[in-house]
Amino acid sequence: MNETIMKELDELPDEIKVIENRILACVFKKSEIKKLMDSWEITEIAKITEETIKSEDNKHKNRYPNDITRKAELENRKNNSVVYHQFRKDYLEKDSLDKKDQVEFNYKTNRFRAVRKMVDLIAARRK
Repeated sequence: MNETIMKELDELPDEIKVIENRILACVFKKSEIKKLMDSWEITEIAKITEETIKSEDNKHKNRYPNDITRKAELENRKNNSVVYHQFRKDYLEKDSLDKKDQVEFNYKTNRFRAVRKMVDLIAARRK
């Protein structure tokens, strides 16, 4: 049993570091995807604003007369955009991986603490 405990004490920190690096890479990738999504939204908002200013229908009213219609149009464009859906899919995929890695990270760090405590208790009993 002592051999198994010592092996775990030796291996767990390396495993924890690998998982931590995966989490950091995932968080970075998610932030990059979020920036792309935000950029896409800003571009679409600018297009909608430009259309609002330039276009008039038969009644000489703006195409998107208020915030509600502009927000609805933005949502409509999001729903119809293949690019936005790909961004969203990639983001959710990274988010799912991040959550799985976070659970594994928590398990391994808790396991490491428990094994270290066990070693401390064994050492204290031997004194």
